Amino acid sequence: MNINPFVYGNTTAIQNFLNRTRPLRRVIGRIITSGQSSAVVGEPRIGKTSFLNYISDPSTREKLYGTAGEQMIFSFIDSHMLSQEFTPSQFWQQALVPLKTQLVDPSPDTPLSQQYQVCQDNHFGTFTLETLFRRLKQAEWRFVLLIDEFDALIHHQVLNSVEFFGGMRSLASRSGGSLALVIASRQPIHILNDQTQYLNPTGSPFFNIFAEVTLGPFPKKDIEKLLDRAGERFSTQDRIVIKQLAGGHPYLLQAAAAALWDAYEEEIPDAPKRRQYMVERLYREQDWHFADTWKVWSPETRKAFTTIALCSGAQVLNDRTFALKPFIQSLKDLTPELKDLEEAGLIAKDDSQDCGWRVEPQIMIWWLADELVRATRNTEQTFEQWLQAQEMEHWLTRQQRETIASFAQKSGEFLLEGAGQLLEAVAEGLGSGLAGG
Repeated sequence: MNINPFVYGNTTAIQNFLNRTRPLRRVIGRIITSGQSSAVVGEPRIGKTSFLNYISDPSTREKLYGTAGEQMIFSFIDSHMLSQEFTPSQFWQQALVPLKTQLVDPSPDTPLSQQYQVCQDNHFGTFTLETLFRRLKQAEWRFVLLIDEFDALIHHQVLNSVEFFGGMRSLASRSGGSLALVIASRQPIHILNDQTQYLNPTGSPFFNIFAEVTLGPFPKKDIEKLLDRAGERFSTQDRIVIKQLAGGHPYLLQAAAAALWDAYEEEIPDAPKRRQYMVERLYREQDWHFADTWKVWSPETRKAFTTIALCSGAQVLNDRTFALKPFIQSLKDLTPELKDLEEAGLIAKDDSQDCGWRVEPQIMIWWLADELVRATRNTEQTFEQWLQAQEMEHWLTRQQRETIASFAQKSGEFLLEGAGQLLEAVAEGLGSGLAGG
């Protein structure tokens, strides 16, 4: 039995982390230079947690930080693990556990240790913490606090407050570099600021201390390096189909490659059937992932993606009867959303498409088509109600709604044939522009 080398459920093991050169250079550079804070932003399952693990793991310390890493203490907080009753005092007590373990407990009589006791006695209030980080700077240490799923705190019953966010901003900006924050978020900084502005309507945004660093798709060389883990097992055509289905999305690439590897292990006899097995499994397993991604998007982003999916889908369906012109014209008002989708690796420029773009993970076209099919045939929910649930009803004209409904009907007929039709459209290159060349 050959062990499948593709892992896509858990975070990436440190030894398997592929070189995110540009994001690493920015984040590491900011930590080393004056303890500046960064926000690592990306779509669900793009690798944000793996990135945080990599930059804080003891085995990478010397490689990433050199001798500066010897004076750094790292702490990791997963926001999803915090109960809704978790207070700012409890947060900081938990966050400072590594500092207490490494510096306070071994030397309880130092000024730093004494100030930690003051913080503890005063429930880790902001003013006492400010003095603690000043003492830390005097001792020439840097505390790097990593907060995963940071955007979940925006909806926290207690921590979504001026006391917490304002205090964190103040501590990071006034610590003299002894406190560096690295947060991971699905939402970009401007949205986090918009969502919390009501807490402090006349003050500076809480999160303007962060430099936003986007985690996007793998570049071509890293995609090839990832697929090289299969050795000689995957053919050239196998690789092409994987890349067309998954784009450069790390998670989808791993999931598709793992499925194809298993198809070989099952001794499925011919290449088309192995690829059909891969498509069917990927399509079935990743429904939740696509729904999770869609949920994060704004209504404007959903409209932009739907427009491009309609263009790509029309080409796969070989149907030019869809009234796409109103959709394409509306793209000029969605430039920021197109840029975000492009940076996330979910769309790419393509002059062969009527709209000038194509969907990169092509499997997502068929997830959306399935959603539309369900919406138009659901007897308990009208199509208008589905649009309202997606917050898209005000963004679509009557003609656009009719076009989406027509696409759903045609897609339903196509999807009845199952993943084999999808595979045929991808693997046989139905529309070379859809495949990206």
